[in-house]
Amino acid sequence: SYTMVTFAPESMSKFSPYIVAVVELEGGLRLLAQLTGVSPSSLKVGLPVQVASHQVSEDRVVYKFKPI
Repeated sequence: SYTMVTFAPESMSKFSPYIVAVVELEGGLRLLAQLTGVSPSSLKVGLPVQVASHQVSEDRVVYKFKPI
């Protein structure tokens, strides 16, 4: 599942609009994360994705997903 965030919290407002998706990993674990590298018109449930790390600061890394 996914949604387009158009009214973001202050900490994410510079990235708005952005896509957030629930990604199901092998084994059934589901994660909520930002989905990058995809246009809203090409989004679909079941889109294969891979994890991508993003260095936010010297001591902070976040994980996003992008299409394969």
